[in-house]
Amino acid sequence: SSDLSRANIGLAPWDCFCMGVAGQAGVSYGQVSFSVGVITIVADLLLKEKIGAGTLLNAAICGPTVDLLTYLDAVPLQHTFLGGLAVMLLGIVVQGFGRYIYMSAALCCGPRDALVVGIGKHFRRISIGKVNTAILAIVLAAGMLLGGQFGVGTIISAFGLGTVMQFIFSRFRFDPRSINNLSLRDYVNVFAGKYDNGR
Repeated sequence: SSDLSRANIGLAPWDCFCMGVAGQAGVSYGQVSFSVGVITIVADLLLKEKIGAGTLLNAAICGPTVDLLTYLDAVPLQHTFLGGLAVMLLGIVVQGFGRYIYMSAALCCGPRDALVVGIGKHFRRISIGKVNTAILAIVLAAGMLLGGQFGVGTIISAFGLGTVMQFIFSRFRFDPRSINNLSLRDYVNVFAGKYDNGR
């Protein structure tokens, strides 16, 4: 996420959407981002996706980590298109590997990834990468219609993230839809000696 924003050639699709809503509603970006997160979690639960340690850590760590990397200038802000394109592509690859690593832990997904997996379970003939691309394309279109800021990088990330993610998942023969995640409720059952792994 930090790589994508520091590329300086367009916001990520979800950011474009949140900014568009904020502009139309006359509220802050932070308020919209928080509200979208809550709505996404509700949608995850309706799709019967579990909420677990991975979900909470995703919500708690991602934002501060991006802020820290930005403060440290770990990824320099780009001022040329080619530099921005290179950083954005690197960011997309890092995100693809990051999703594979943290989803493999089976501790539940972050809210947006859980949405992708939940919807993907209803369309199993479609690769999870294409499901991700479809969601980002819809989010981007809505953001553009609402007046959110976007650029070449926004479009690249919308269609590139799912493609790279699917490529990496395929190389490791990984499909997050097949993972039996441990939810917060499962942890309680583990400590109570009532957890059934085959459930």
